[in-house]
Amino acid sequence: MSLWPSVLAGRADDSYLTVSISGANDLSLTVDQAVAREIVFSGALTGSVNAIFPVTSTDAGALWMIHNATSGAYTLTVKAATGGTVAVTQGKRCLVLWTGVDFVPWVNDVKAMGAAASGSNGDITALTSITGGVTATGAINTDKVQGANVALAFGYLTKTITDANYTLTSAEMANSILDIAGTLTAGRNIILPLTAGAFYLVRNNGTGQTLTLAGATGTGAAVANNKWCLIACNGTNWYAVSAPN
Repeated sequence: MSLWPSVLAGRADDSYLTVSISGANDLSLTVDQAVAREIVFSGALTGSVNAIFPVTSTDAGALWMIHNATSGAYTLTVKAATGGTVAVTQGKRCLVLWTGVDFVPWVNDVKAMGAAASGSNGDITALTSITGGVTATGAINTDKVQGANVALAFGYLTKTITDANYTLTSAEMANSILDIAGTLTAGRNIILPLTAGAFYLVRNNGTGQTLTLAGATGTGAAVANNKWCLIACNGTNWYAVSAPN
């Protein structure tokens, strides 16, 4: 027989319990176990399991710190007999709330609370609305630096154009080195977006005619045939940073 009529009735601050769960078998906690505020689940799992809490609507507002300290790289899911559930990945901790109907994460707006994610790449799938940049103590593993209107990657593009002006596609302009070839009868323009701070290393590998790297408006940077040139944009014009050579 339980010592407590309900979870909240037996709740004590700073109470701590380690519960063993193993294999691929779900575990139904007793009320005496569920009154603990922090519960650590340990054991070797062979499949994902459920930790089923004996809560009712009268326990609404109860909070738990759940630590999945099991081994086996499987997920432990906190649930009641019915309602929403919260999955806790192996090796992770999660603060969960019982609403009287569902289990939910206590915090679901990490950005608003000013917390930073850490750990493996799986913790972050997108970095959006970060205006101050990302600081790393080690290194940032990336193959592309995204600007406002153009992505500058660390790629080398060899492009043969027809005898006409040409606008690079977004995929093509995502390379920082542009090697442009083609049989030209007159000087031609390669059109780029006017992105302040963007830069390219360009080679005119055409047939005796000048290539001008320019935006839809403003002036451009002229690169003579069989020359390399470093070009940059100030948001209005494209210009040569180095003399073609």
